[in-house]
Amino acid sequence: EDGIRDKLVTGVQTCALPISDDSVMSVIAAANADGRLSDAEVQGYMLQLAAAGNETTRNAIAFGLHALLLRPEQMAALRAAGGMPESAVEEMIRWASPTLYTIRQALEDVELHGQKVPAGARIALMQGAANFDPAVFDRPERFDVMRAHNPHLGFGIANHVCLGIHVARLELRILFEELLARARTIELDGEIRFVRDSFIHGVRTLPVRMGRDRKSTRLNSSH
Repeated sequence: EDGIRDKLVTGVQTCALPISDDSVMSVIAAANADGRLSDAEVQGYMLQLAAAGNETTRNAIAFGLHALLLRPEQMAALRAAGGMPESAVEEMIRWASPTLYTIRQALEDVELHGQKVPAGARIALMQGAANFDPAVFDRPERFDVMRAHNPHLGFGIANHVCLGIHVARLELRILFEELLARARTIELDGEIRFVRDSFIHGVRTLPVRMGRDRKSTRLNSSH
């Protein structure tokens, strides 16, 4: 494991230097070169970029497809729209809530909803629960690809917003636009199996069968 971490740092230093642009890799390499980021911090950044851009988006896609297959009227609404509206992408992120919580530390004493939080306390922010808050969302238990008001926290918020937010949205939009355009029929071909994890809300397997005209193909979205 230490060897892999060392290679991550060496790779950043080799690939991103000389620094000539403002890409993420170049910014990280520059900060490492001038001492603003330690080797350990570079390792953390690279592991985060590698895992976050894969695991969360994959699970959002799987949960989104599963929700559509259980709700034919929502699948029909997407097909009728002739594409993948922004509302559908955001609803899939809300519904999936790919990361269930994050941990933060209070920098000062604060009171939230009558609850006192002292400076230095570690707090679990349950975005998976927040995305189904009935005080914020109309009928949060309903999966609605045309949901108009959807201030979900699937990508985080403020300074801690997901670095790959635009890429993730683009991936979901393109994948479902192409899937619905190419597959006349899509149906479940077995039970969904979930990843057992307290942090990642993940799908281990989702067997589906897709057909074009009279031909059908069995696929298994696997962890």
